[in-house]
Amino acid sequence: MYKSQGLEVWNLTPGGTVSFGAQKIFNVVGRVSANGKNVSLHYSLNKGPRKPANIGNSQRMIGPGDFNIDTIDIGDLQSENVLDLYVTSGNKTSHHPIRFLAKPVFDELPRFELDLGKVNNIEEVGQVIDGRWLVSKDVAGKPCLEIRPEDAGYDRLIGFGSRNWTTGYEINALITVTRWTARGYFNTGLTFKWNPHLQGDGTRLPTQWSTGLAYYAAKCPGLRLRFGVDVHWSANRKVGSYVLKETHYSFWRRWAGFVRNEIFRLGNRPITQLLPLVPYRFRLIVHPEAYRLTVWEDGSAEPKPQLIVPRPTDMLPTGCVGLIGCNCAMRVFEYTVRPIN
Repeated sequence: MYKSQGLEVWNLTPGGTVSFGAQKIFNVVGRVSANGKNVSLHYSLNKGPRKPANIGNSQRMIGPGDFNIDTIDIGDLQSENVLDLYVTSGNKTSHHPIRFLAKPVFDELPRFELDLGKVNNIEEVGQVIDGRWLVSKDVAGKPCLEIRPEDAGYDRLIGFGSRNWTTGYEINALITVTRWTARGYFNTGLTFKWNPHLQGDGTRLPTQWSTGLAYYAAKCPGLRLRFGVDVHWSANRKVGSYVLKETHYSFWRRWAGFVRNEIFRLGNRPITQLLPLVPYRFRLIVHPEAYRLTVWEDGSAEPKPQLIVPRPTDMLPTGCVGLIGCNCAMRVFEYTVRPIN
């Protein structure tokens, strides 16, 4: 991470190395904290033209000073790079050069293992798409990826692996939600066949998205397998969303939560089917014969898959894998991908 007076960059570290190739857009995320209302941010990559960066005017950014640069393509990166950032507040401009190395993901086979043993910076393990992801440790000192409660918000996203992966693989992850930060709209789980958001022009950050989702979500019975293909709203209707299959994780907690949260609206902490501070294992098989999602509490016996979609329609031929957390603080301790026949 880069941190200076008036500026934080969450997924670049001076002298560090970024891993890229999960998607064709290379997002750069952070926060501007300069005083004053008229604050602007511009950047230049490798002495190229100076371009504007979007600050705080999108659903994808939770704070007024948050920014997400989505106008850099991975083809613009070199093995050694300099990103010059210019923060202007009033009539003063501060210059922040960040030198970093870039390493592409070449593995054509869907293979990945989250190894945090010798990693200090988030950009070393994956491509941050939205939000402030941290390489952290839990209270017992176990390394993890983390979204803290103060950084939770709309669709915190990170991608792993290659944008060229197709099908025939298994994902295994160990995820703990430390806090649900909203009452009625939240989720957590896995992404697969992730394709980047619609690209902006530096003045806006579009929300249109395309990916497969295997997750637990509040606005459904519980567990859900879903595809989104250029999802957006048109005439008050969501376009491009396709639910493949869904079911509850805990029948009784689902209905207890519905009564308490939606009918009586009691308390600030909703009853949820996945319990905060409890580690859950997610296993997803992505294969032409079937998609299979299994979720269970760590330490208990693995159940049969709760969701099976035989011969699924392949709505997104290629894409990387990753994680999603919407309106939740979370820790991720394990994430592996392996090919299957």
